Amino acid sequence: MHGFWLGLLCWAAGSVQAVDAVYTPEDSVAVERLLREVPPSVPDSSRVLFFAEALCGIPYVANTLERDGKEEALVICMSGFDCMTFVETVLALAEAHREGKHSFGDFARCLRQIRYRDGVVDGYCSRLHYFTEWAEQNLASHAGWQEVTACLGVSCDCSSRELDFMSSHASLYPHLQDGEANLRAIKEVEKRISSLDVCRIRKEDAGAALGKVPPGCLVAFTTRTEGLDVSHVGFVVKKEGNACLLHASSRHKKVLVESAPMDDYLSGQPSVSGIRVFRFY
Repeated sequence: MHGFWLGLLCWAAGSVQAVDAVYTPEDSVAVERLLREVPPSVPDSSRVLFFAEALCGIPYVANTLERDGKEEALVICMSGFDCMTFVETVLALAEAHREGKHSFGDFARCLRQIRYRDGVVDGYCSRLHYFTEWAEQNLASHAGWQEVTACLGVSCDCSSRELDFMSSHASLYPHLQDGEANLRAIKEVEKRISSLDVCRIRKEDAGAALGKVPPGCLVAFTTRTEGLDVSHVGFVVKKEGNACLLHASSRHKKVLVESAPMDDYLSGQPSVSGIRVFRFY
């Protein structure tokens, strides 16, 4: 996106912590507008869904976090999302609002905590690239976040999985071709998270489970792709009693709610093996 700059923001009102961020003036205006627009009547349980629905129609844009040849920084882009930056933006908005904070600096602080290991931007490999590690950290650091995959009344497969997609496909990642340090660091991450047991609901059982999932929950689609854990993420909305997917869609090129129920959507995704489900607040 054109017009980005790297700056040090010191927000005295509501936040005393400095935030390194790459953004535009329009991004900061959009964030603060959304944080101010939440109606007082919106309950805590609906906060995530409010922000997710507010972003419907924004274009799908891939690779907004990749800054070839530049130092890693917290990228904030409100004019285009891929599936993961959409989810992270929604959750950072919800977290800032839950704290009673309404400044761009507070949102940036929340986003950094969600996106980076221990909330610290320290190079490319400090970003939580694999969903397995992303979920592990955020469940540990946010008291109101809960994985409910195993609580939906259907059987789950719980096992570890060998994760090495990034290191095995380093040619796809420019930052893994720039010397050996990043590649070694990614391999260390992959080795650690490959030992973690993760529960998933099998794809054929997802329909029964999704009927019990409240609106606003996050659904992560586990994948059959070798070396990878999750291929897509989005939120649950209910339409005529059916669970539908609200997500940043590469097919439709924007954030939207799929017209078909999510179990029908899943049936058209041959690489998806199952789902993980998360609830907030």
